[in-house]
Amino acid sequence: MRFLLGMFSAKAPGARLMALPAMGSGVKVASTCGQWRATAAWAVALLLAASAVSAQTSGLPFPAPAGRFNTDTAQLASPVRYSLVVRRPAKTQVVFPDSLYDFAPFELRSRAWFPTRQANDTTLIDSAVYELMTFSPAEQLSFALPVFYLNPGGDSVPVFAPAVALQQRIPRPAEADGDTLLPAIQTLPVAERFNWPYWVIGLSLAVGLAGIANAFLGRPLQRYFRLWVEGRRHRAFIRGFDRLVAQVRQKGADGPMERALNLWKSYIERVEDVPYTTYTTKDFAEHLPDPALTKSLQTLDRYIYGGFPPDEAPGAYAVLRRMAIRIYAQKAQALRHG
Repeated sequence: MRFLLGMFSAKAPGARLMALPAMGSGVKVASTCGQWRATAAWAVALLLAASAVSAQTSGLPFPAPAGRFNTDTAQLASPVRYSLVVRRPAKTQVVFPDSLYDFAPFELRSRAWFPTRQANDTTLIDSAVYELMTFSPAEQLSFALPVFYLNPGGDSVPVFAPAVALQQRIPRPAEADGDTLLPAIQTLPVAERFNWPYWVIGLSLAVGLAGIANAFLGRPLQRYFRLWVEGRRHRAFIRGFDRLVAQVRQKGADGPMERALNLWKSYIERVEDVPYTTYTTKDFAEHLPDPALTKSLQTLDRYIYGGFPPDEAPGAYAVLRRMAIRIYAQKAQALRHG
């Protein structure tokens, strides 16, 4: 059983409850603790008489408390105050509900309790005021709180106050005419947003299916990718080689001639994976037995290293170019057929 951790103890006979002004239903909730207690104490005083009657007529082992709201009607989601007063024998001890208690259909906003008063030699008076709020759409709410009498054995006995009703004023929207409401609706343009999650999921599925198909079909994707890479490299080589050969024709310099030869060797070395850059003309004649190629390499050697005029250099470079194209074509054919 959840209840307030703290008992109300009897005060001296001279202890008094502060006399406070009466409060109507339209009075707003005080914002400070002192005003809050002041505006709630009037309800406690009114409940004393009701509590006395309840104690005499309840027929229970313990006198029942008396509870009431500070107003008969309230707005939805507006705070209301509920006062709880009990007249009990001096030999009994009671505790009031605290913030752990279930106040349904209300929610507790704050609470305040008052010192114990001594009505006579055998009767004590305890009281508390709760500020509540509800969001229930019901037009009428019934509510009651208990007090808990403590037994010598350590347990407690809840005794409820008589239930009281609270009327709610719930604003009702005016009925709208559907025929006139729809034409009055103005739509606003909404910017389209790219659905990234679906796009990522779709792309992932496509990549996964492509990978499975590629594995079962002998990895054609890898072959076509390598073929595309080799094609790009070949076209880049042809452009660079032709540019150097054009410089040789215009200037006849040794620098472009040697760079063109080295570029050719590097390209065919990467295509066939053979260390052609370390080959001499004699090595080429043994590995690539082509008379035209051997003669062209010998011609270029005389021009580059012997200082002879490059009269036949363009023809020699044309032979190297055709050889590079043939080597690339063989590599591309091998990639297409696995």
